[in-house]
Amino acid sequence: MTRRTLPLRHFMVLALFALAPAPAIAQTLQAPEGWIARPERFVEMPPGFHITAGRGVILFNPGATARGEFRVESEGFLFDPQGTEGTYGLILGGRELDSDAQRYIAFEIGSDGNFSVRRQADFVSTQLAGGVHQAIHRWTGADVTVKNVLSVDAGAAIVRFRVNDDTVAELARTAVDPDGVIGFRIDSGLNTHITTLDITTDAGRTEWAPKPPEE
Repeated sequence: MTRRTLPLRHFMVLALFALAPAPAIAQTLQAPEGWIARPERFVEMPPGFHITAGRGVILFNPGATARGEFRVESEGFLFDPQGTEGTYGLILGGRELDSDAQRYIAFEIGSDGNFSVRRQADFVSTQLAGGVHQAIHRWTGADVTVKNVLSVDAGAAIVRFRVNDDTVAELARTAVDPDGVIGFRIDSGLNTHITTLDITTDAGRTEWAPKPPEE
């Protein structure tokens, strides 16, 4: 089963201020008068999306969810990281992503071959797995782009995190709690092109990235 992605306006872009304290009291927030905030450049560019992150962001469609046993896979291309050491990749298990109580699991890689799996909850980031893995294609300085395919297989007891079909981490499902919204996380300063975001369940495969028009 294949469903084309929803219109781009349904996507929500949230900045990650992991170190910022939660407001002490409820209050109505508004933009400061005279200030201009430049939005992230997140556009449809079939096949997929092009993302230039001015700051660290998560990007998700509330309809892109998975529960139970499933597989999510995404092919992405990293352009020149300009000396930054930022990471990019998938989020899964997303809940309350449009609030201060947002929770998700981030599976990210860096241009130097590092990867991490971490839990983000209530402004606290907890590392679950990480390190350097030879399966990750690194930025060498001579490349125009570097392609990596990230995938997650959420089984009944184990969740496997893979890069280019090699398993880089295995975690108990109870430690990951992968049910929820699926999307992307991109660190500040990175320029990426994501060509696919496919979610496969018992019901079939759903493709969430835009495709080129059929000729």
